[in-house]
Amino acid sequence: MGKSAFTLDKFIQELMVVAPEFQTVYEEHMSDNDELLPHVLMGDFVRFLFDAYRKSMTSMSDAENWSQFVNRSLALMERAIASEDPRLVNLISVSFVGNLLPSDERDAESYKAIKVQLGPKLREELNLYDSS
Repeated sequence: MGKSAFTLDKFIQELMVVAPEFQTVYEEHMSDNDELLPHVLMGDFVRFLFDAYRKSMTSMSDAENWSQFVNRSLALMERAIASEDPRLVNLISVSFVGNLLPSDERDAESYKAIKVQLGPKLREELNLYDSS
């Protein structure tokens, strides 16, 4: 898939392929809203990503699976922020990167760990939101 072909609509489809663990949240979103609200969904995704990171840091048997989920998800977000679709770039900037900023102590630890795993374009975008 070429860079220019990666649109908002294709991103949502790709998200469900790359992050099947998120499927239940997506289905609840669609049921609650009767339509896709991409910015709201990205807020849900960031919370899910933080939870996935926390699960990856435990000694549970599926910690490696959650670590892989985080890696796959961040790789997809990096591809999306590099898209030529302005709607997709806006979604990732405002509602993924913007929602990464921690809202409490619990999120602060996840934020710090996820921040260092971001690709170059996501890090550049995050610098617009977080000057620390």
